[in-house]
Amino acid sequence: MPSRISSHRNAGQGRLPSSVLIEVFRTIANRDGTETVKLPSIQVYGEPTFDFTDNPQAGGEYTYTVKWSGGLAHMPAEGSHVVVVGGPLD
Repeated sequence: MPSRISSHRNAGQGRLPSSVLIEVFRTIANRDGTETVKLPSIQVYGEPTFDFTDNPQAGGEYTYTVKWSGGLAHMPAEGSHVVVVGGPLD
């Protein structure tokens, strides 16, 4: 079953740029070990929210990490979320 991850970017008291590129990484930890892969980046235009969908192929703990490199007036930002997928799916 696909997992949909949604997020809200926040600049605190400042304004965010109208276009940002969010990098997305997925780390899978299960009986086969741990593996991190880079997923397609997300280009976000003007809206403070974004989402993406992933389709887990095996049971385990999935950690999704999103990163933004920042800009002239903003520090870099990073966040993560863990999704546990039960049982072997293979």
